[in-house]
Amino acid sequence: MIQNTNNLLKKYLARDWFCLTLILILAIVIFSPVLFIGIPHGHKDLSQHLQFATSYYNAILTGEFLPVWASSDNYGFGSVGIRFYPPISSVSLALMKLLVGNWFDAIWINFIIWMFIGCAGIYIWAKEWLPPRESLIASALYIIVPYHLLQIYQMWLYAEFISSAILPFCFLFLTRICRRGRLIDVLLFAVSYSFLLLSHIPSTIIGSLSLAVYALFLLDWSQWRKTLIRLFAAFALSLSATAFHWLKIVTEINWVKHSGSQYSSGYFDPEQQLFPLFFSAGDRYIERVSWHFDISIFLTILLFLPAIIYLGLQIRKKEHQDRKILLSLAATGLFALFMMSLPSAFIWQSIPTLQKIQFPWRWLSVLSVISVLVFACAIPRLILQSKIVRKISAYSILLLLFSILLFDLTQSIIQSEPIARVEFETNLKEMLEEPGCYCWWTTWAKKQAVEQRQKVFAESRSVNITSWRATERQFTVEEGESANIRVATFYYPYWRAQVNGQTIQVEKDEDGSILIPIEGEKASVKLYFEEPNFLKFSLILSVLTWILLSGALFLTYLKKENQII
Repeated sequence: MIQNTNNLLKKYLARDWFCLTLILILAIVIFSPVLFIGIPHGHKDLSQHLQFATSYYNAILTGEFLPVWASSDNYGFGSVGIRFYPPISSVSLALMKLLVGNWFDAIWINFIIWMFIGCAGIYIWAKEWLPPRESLIASALYIIVPYHLLQIYQMWLYAEFISSAILPFCFLFLTRICRRGRLIDVLLFAVSYSFLLLSHIPSTIIGSLSLAVYALFLLDWSQWRKTLIRLFAAFALSLSATAFHWLKIVTEINWVKHSGSQYSSGYFDPEQQLFPLFFSAGDRYIERVSWHFDISIFLTILLFLPAIIYLGLQIRKKEHQDRKILLSLAATGLFALFMMSLPSAFIWQSIPTLQKIQFPWRWLSVLSVISVLVFACAIPRLILQSKIVRKISAYSILLLLFSILLFDLTQSIIQSEPIARVEFETNLKEMLEEPGCYCWWTTWAKKQAVEQRQKVFAESRSVNITSWRATERQFTVEEGESANIRVATFYYPYWRAQVNGQTIQVEKDEDGSILIPIEGEKASVKLYFEEPNFLKFSLILSVLTWILLSGALFLTYLKKENQII
């Protein structure tokens, strides 16, 4: 009976659909506390993500799909956060809200979906050199690896959580390009990397550098020209597919407060966030709960350690089936560990762009991906070395897994300060109406601006508002003295104004709100947001690129040899 059960289990564990079903079940289990207890508090990040998602939700309802101005944020003064913050996190929440009808369910369902996608990516990637059972182990470990749960339960790094789901697919298709170089691999890498670009900016920087290190070690140098051409083509397609977004960032970055030096100094100083934080964080170590990161990094290093030991044992063997892939993973993991540790301080000092990542511990997203793979790859092979190694490995594995689960439960899940459904619905309006993160305000905006919230202020002249939409406001001002009409909207260079059909220059008040100069006669005013032609062209280019990618994928996937799993 037992033997039959074992045989049946082995049979099913060799099937992808069964393994993926188990992964989905585990993802549901790990986020079941959210459904029954409540959504992690998330502090300011929860309300900010809801505000971004609401802007997309309202835009979708009006058929706009890609909002250019968050008009309802900051008491109606608006926000440019949605112009800079990658859209996937907001779009996924907005679409789920359309489907289920409320934000609470939209949030926890999205948690499960993105967790499953990321773990499925790990499973498929691991299958490039591991059997299904060991690939399943790697995938299951990715569900419980400390930082992956900290992202949601403690810090509400929702966009980074999504990028952590996309990153395994980037590594997967990069692996296939380096090893086989089929057209479908190039196309799928372009799609995966495009999604990474549209998910989280710091993760894109971190992921890109890590992918470069990984490719450097995995590349077949006898065919390096062909491989680099394929990678360049995929990269070009990704830039074209995401041009509508990154062009805004490149050309407008100096118009948002997030570009200021205050967001790379003080609390955001990368040098105060390097591992071990016990030495770098100073007096703020307990205040910042920095020890969470130290323990998370330490536990992840322990997952990574078996691969280093195994590589050491195999160093004299020139030919080994997994040696090159394991060496590539180990090099990438060590690079990520170096970048988040104190020895890399000189690099953070020297490269201003890198400082915009703010928190070096973000490299844990890469180390977590790498660690679960090398652990699943190295442990079975270490166990086969000798009886002594087998015993030591078995007890060490049990102790490590117990420690990770204990940390997840006691420090991530239990301490997440959950907001129950009833409380969430009660506080939802307040969360949507409170001011957004100051970092996403325009450069010229000041906090005192929102103290005067009258939509149009024209001194002693009466005002009649005829239309007030997200990117267009129309109103009439009765006769009176010449004046600068103040509009309760933050100034941005793309706001345009017409007074009695004549285009005039939009000006800004000292507090960053919009001023429109008008003469004494009755004035019909139209204020509208208009992007330059190069941004409109970039959107057309991106749409055409996605059509091209979709068509090419459809045609290539029709061939039997082009299977993803």
